[in-house]
Amino acid sequence: MRGLLLFLFLAIYKISSAQLLIDVGYTPSYFTLDGMDAISSDFNTSNPWLTDGLNEFHFLHGVHMRIKHQIDEISPWIEVNYQLNSNKYEGTRPGETTLSKGQVRSSLSSYLGGLEWEKDFFGIGGGVGYQRANFRLKEDDGPMNIDDKFLELSGVFATFYLSFLPAIDEDNISNLVIQPFVNIPFQASDFQAAQEYFQLDDLDGERFWQIGIRLILSNGQR
Repeated sequence: MRGLLLFLFLAIYKISSAQLLIDVGYTPSYFTLDGMDAISSDFNTSNPWLTDGLNEFHFLHGVHMRIKHQIDEISPWIEVNYQLNSNKYEGTRPGETTLSKGQVRSSLSSYLGGLEWEKDFFGIGGGVGYQRANFRLKEDDGPMNIDDKFLELSGVFATFYLSFLPAIDEDNISNLVIQPFVNIPFQASDFQAAQEYFQLDDLDGERFWQIGIRLILSNGQR
């Protein structure tokens, strides 16, 4: 009986000392996909009329939202991320007088959960989640109307990050968090759909590695 009472006391103490933290931030990131670089290179070579061709695909940026339940120095969390970018091209096709402007739109959404340890001005964390990336060729400014999703990549990945709190708000209203991270996919990407769309012989199916840094505003007492 005493053991049960002690357990209930500790459980109530832990719950009362825990608090809910909400993180909202901006995330620029860099990813590696050699297959996308091959697509941009082939697209530019196959369309010599381009005056401004596609660049290589490496950068995304977007929003980060996380909910943490802080218990002393440990916080379980769940989060959602959404990032996007556009890669533009333009030129005048042979036999046309109207300038054609298009772009490849890329977007990445991810949903994950994990644990974080934080003390004073430093923290470290990790988790596992699911992500989906879409790549769409779109052209609606010119003689052609194109809106085709040519590639979708999805899969499970692990994430690891460090947290730095350069200044803690004494009133416990909001705190700035700087958070470098790396995302490591568990499987290679499948480029078959893009290979068929662009009629390419071979595209590498390497892993969708991603590194970046989050600039976060977080509420609550640390």
